[in-house]
Amino acid sequence: MRAKRDVLFWLERFAYTLDEDHAPDEPAIKRFPSRKDRPDLYELAYLWWTTQKLGADKSRQMMVTWVLVLCNLWLASLHEGKLVFFQSKKEKDAIHLLDRAQIAFDRLPAFLRPEYQRKEAEMIFPRLNSKIWAIPQGGDHIRSYTASSILSDEAAKQPEFAEAYAASIPSIGKQGKFSFVSTPRGLNYFYVLMKDK
Repeated sequence: MRAKRDVLFWLERFAYTLDEDHAPDEPAIKRFPSRKDRPDLYELAYLWWTTQKLGADKSRQMMVTWVLVLCNLWLASLHEGKLVFFQSKKEKDAIHLLDRAQIAFDRLPAFLRPEYQRKEAEMIFPRLNSKIWAIPQGGDHIRSYTASSILSDEAAKQPEFAEAYAASIPSIGKQGKFSFVSTPRGLNYFYVLMKDK
């Protein structure tokens, strides 16, 4: 019950990540860092939990995307009736985010791992009526759905990010979440939002 109520507790006690840049003598799959070691990650998770719209610029190896993938996995795998979108420039990049969620899900203890079905671009939790869906950029993939959470990764590299953002506002309503993260890249709609222009 505590893991279902508290995403920060779930992250510290049960989450794993894949370190693709690990040293040869270290495991690739690692426990998520503790609050003591990386308080910044827990601050980001707390902001995701308590904020409807969240933007963050990042650089490589900061684990920003990992934190938000894990938070969204927590939402979909432990709560009923949740529709989560992972969005990136191309569908294959969004599927890579779903693969990250799968890595973490596979390492959860059995009591936190509900029955699920994995399709290429979907992770479905049928008993919860919840799903994570990997989609390419643009607003057309979001419109007509009510989203519990949308994670837009590398938003500055998405030429159609403005359309996706516009479509997300009615989709998330008053209860959903929209998170957008990216490495900064010139003057684009991600820049406009991050700099409050």
